Amino acid sequence: MSAVTNRIGEWARFHGLALGACALFLVAGLAIVDDYGVEGDTDAQRFTTIGTLDYILHSDQTLLRTHD
Repeated sequence: MSAVTNRIGEWARFHGLALGACALFLVAGLAIVDDYGVEGDTDAQRFTTIGTLDYILHSDQTLLRTHD
Protein backbone atom coordinates (compact mmCIF):
# COMPACT_ATOMS: atom_id res chain seq x y z
CA MET A 1 0.00 0.00 0.00
CA SER A 2 2.84 2.37 0.72
CA ALA A 3 4.13 1.89 -2.84
CA VAL A 4 0.81 3.18 -4.20
CA THR A 5 0.86 6.12 -1.82
CA ASN A 6 4.45 6.89 -2.80
CA ARG A 7 3.52 6.86 -6.52
CA ILE A 8 0.58 9.19 -5.93
CA GLY A 9 2.89 11.56 -4.05
CA GLU A 10 5.40 11.54 -6.95
CA TRP A 11 2.59 12.15 -9.46
CA ALA A 12 1.23 15.07 -7.46
CA ARG A 13 4.69 16.57 -6.97
CA PHE A 14 5.50 16.35 -10.70
CA HIS A 15 2.19 17.89 -11.73
CA GLY A 16 2.55 20.61 -9.12
CA LEU A 17 5.97 21.51 -10.53
CA ALA A 18 4.64 21.45 -14.11
CA LEU A 19 1.70 23.68 -13.17
CA GLY A 20 4.04 26.06 -11.35
CA ALA A 21 6.35 26.27 -14.39
CA CYS A 22 3.40 27.03 -16.68
CA ALA A 23 2.15 29.72 -14.33
CA LEU A 24 5.64 31.22 -14.16
CA PHE A 25 5.92 31.33 -17.98
CA LEU A 26 2.45 32.91 -18.24
CA VAL A 27 3.28 35.64 -15.74
CA ALA A 28 6.67 36.27 -17.37
CA GLY A 29 5.06 36.51 -20.82
CA LEU A 30 2.43 38.94 -19.64
CA ALA A 31 5.10 41.07 -17.94
CA ILE A 32 7.57 41.06 -20.86
CA VAL A 33 5.29 41.64 -23.86
CA ASP A 34 3.57 44.99 -23.62
CA ASP A 35 1.80 45.19 -27.00
CA TYR A 36 -0.77 42.68 -28.16
CA GLY A 37 -2.10 45.05 -30.81
CA VAL A 38 -3.35 44.55 -34.34
CA GLU A 39 -0.76 44.21 -37.06
CA GLY A 40 -0.62 46.45 -40.11
CA ASP A 41 -1.69 43.87 -42.68
CA THR A 42 -4.99 42.95 -41.03
CA ASP A 43 -7.13 44.39 -43.84
CA ALA A 44 -5.16 42.54 -46.52
CA GLN A 45 -5.42 39.28 -44.59
CA ARG A 46 -9.16 39.77 -44.09
CA PHE A 47 -9.64 40.42 -47.83
CA THR A 48 -7.63 37.31 -48.73
CA THR A 49 -9.56 35.17 -46.25
CA ILE A 50 -12.95 36.37 -47.48
CA GLY A 51 -11.83 35.88 -51.08
CA THR A 52 -10.68 32.33 -50.32
CA LEU A 53 -13.99 31.48 -48.67
CA ASP A 54 -15.90 32.95 -51.61
CA TYR A 55 -13.77 30.89 -54.00
CA ILE A 56 -14.35 27.68 -52.04
CA LEU A 57 -18.03 28.14 -51.23
CA HIS A 58 -19.31 30.06 -54.26
CA SER A 59 -16.67 29.43 -57.00
CA ASP A 60 -16.01 33.18 -57.17
CA GLN A 61 -12.93 33.82 -59.36
CA THR A 62 -12.15 37.30 -57.96
CA LEU A 63 -9.39 35.94 -55.73
CA LEU A 64 -7.47 34.65 -58.76
CA ARG A 65 -7.26 38.17 -60.22
CA THR A 66 -5.81 39.94 -57.17
CA HIS A 67 -2.17 40.75 -56.51
CA ASP A 68 -2.25 39.19 -53.02
